Order: sequence, then structure tokens, then C-alpha cells
Amino acid sequence: MKQTFVSVTDARPKLKQLMDLVMTGKSRVVLVRDSQPQVAMVRYSDMTESEEETEKEWQKRWDRLLREGKKAGKRWAKEQGIDLKTISEEELYDRIAQFTRGH
Repeated sequence: MKQTFVSVTDARPKLKQLMDLVMTGKSRVVLVRDSQPQVAMVRYSDMTESEEETEKEWQKRWDRLLREGKKAGKRWAKEQGIDLKTISEEELYDRIAQFTRGH
């Protein structure tokens, strides 16, 4: 997508036109102050869609890591001779604490 760079001074009297340009979806407007890009004007719907996609990606990563962690935990329990179907949560935490202190 095209980016249009505009100084803050030039943008003030053209705010409506710049908003219209952004709303067409053809360009983003970057406001410049002291020769440095400071702020980007983007359509609100583009911003919220981007945030939703970011959240979905984090959720996918979390789900994958959780699955991997569960598999690793089950492998560890099996190696330690722990039956996850019969051990209480408190006993399991105690065993984990004992194991981590020993390593």
C-alpha cells in the first residue's frame, strides 16, 4: 500500500482531504515532524483487523505451546513412573518440586 508523507504543518489545513485519502484504502498518511515520521493515519477497520489477526496468531502459538507442554509433561511423568490418572494434583506438584530441586 502506498504511503503519503505529510508534514504536520501541511496536514492541519488538509485534515479532511487526508482522511478521505486514507478512507479510499489507496494510501496511508504518515505525519512528519522535525523530518521524522511520527504518526500514521490508517483506516480504523484496517487497524482493528490487524489487531484481531495478531491476537489469532498469538492464540495459535499459545495452543501449540500448550500441546507441546502437555506432551512433554506426560513423557516426564511416564519416565518418573507417575500415573497421571491416579496421582492427586498436590502430589504431582510435590513430585515436580522434588525433581526440580534435584536437578
